[in-house]
Amino acid sequence: MEIGITLILPIYNVEKYLRKCLDRVCVQTLSDKSQTIQIILVDDGSTDLSGKICDEYAGKDNRIEVIHKKNSGVASARNTGLDLAKGTFVAFLDSDDFIENEYCQKAYEEGMNSGADIVIFDGFWDKSTETLLWKHAPEPFCMDSREQIEKIEAAVLYPHFTPFKMKDVQEVPFAAPWDKIYRRSFLEENNLRFRKKLKVLDDMVFNFECFDKARKISYISHPLYHYIYHSDSITNSYKKDRAKKDQEVFKFLQTFLSQKRYMEEFQSTKQEINSKVIQKQNKESKNDESQYLDLAEVKGKPTLLERAYYCRVVKSFAILCRLYFFAAKCPLTKNEKYQRVIDVMENDTYKIAFNRVSWQDLEWKLKAVYVVFKLKSPRLLYLLNRLQEKSS
Repeated sequence: MEIGITLILPIYNVEKYLRKCLDRVCVQTLSDKSQTIQIILVDDGSTDLSGKICDEYAGKDNRIEVIHKKNSGVASARNTGLDLAKGTFVAFLDSDDFIENEYCQKAYEEGMNSGADIVIFDGFWDKSTETLLWKHAPEPFCMDSREQIEKIEAAVLYPHFTPFKMKDVQEVPFAAPWDKIYRRSFLEENNLRFRKKLKVLDDMVFNFECFDKARKISYISHPLYHYIYHSDSITNSYKKDRAKKDQEVFKFLQTFLSQKRYMEEFQSTKQEINSKVIQKQNKESKNDESQYLDLAEVKGKPTLLERAYYCRVVKSFAILCRLYFFAAKCPLTKNEKYQRVIDVMENDTYKIAFNRVSWQDLEWKLKAVYVVFKLKSPRLLYLLNRLQEKSS
């Protein structure tokens, strides 16, 4: 029997939520009876009962494979699962969330019918007091236009770049891996993996690279995933080294985008040169071809992806204020916090982004952050952060 889809679950100290997650995983089936499901549980050095729970479920369901490894982070755990995956498609689930019973069937059928490299679907945002429907777009779509896919690629960096505008509906960010399945051959051909050196936003970077390579993507308007909000999760917790980790992501994105700009401008120039060669039969045209070497340094209007990147930096600065500078658990004195804010404001990455970002591209909360950053006032930034906390 062939494997239609591989579910990869990185697991670390989630004994409180794991059974509910695995119960939903184990009821998954595919309508094509010649296809089965592979379930890979990567126990990333759990110190609670998570590892034993994994072994327990593996004893009851022969589709489950359990890997126990030293703690290396979620990116490493997902890559371990990818190395063992055999399915036509792969999916990445968070082990403190859960999925709908038709998760595999609906997503797999769309992937097979559309021939897409990536299939996107909707989800639910489960909070303690309510459950919200998270949608990507008002209607299903299937696209193979690079121009259109690039708009979604930009939305991976900054959600407000989404080309799909909806009223009175919560929009789910494109950066997450859990609301998609990926054709495994597509990942393998393009050597797409989660970058282990990035300790934050590695899932965003993974999807950014995936959409950059995708030839066709499709979307079904079925809510198949339940994202559970935890106020004490890693995503929402105090991070004393967040600024350093953000810089590693920015460095990668800067390199990626500069190389992309360089190659696009090189191709454009190369075509222009070839045209001149044909028209003029210029035997010295080889001298012209060397001109492309200087194009990487040309200052011009930011591309769509560069605009999204600058917005991402501004957004990350705002998050840095919440999770580091002005977090309740931050042990620094108020004056020390202010000095750290000033130090970051003087960092070239932030200075360049705040200088080049388009005011029109920013959501209203970030417009306020932009103004305060320009004023170079950490005290105003502190007050703004408190006001936004109360309004959220």
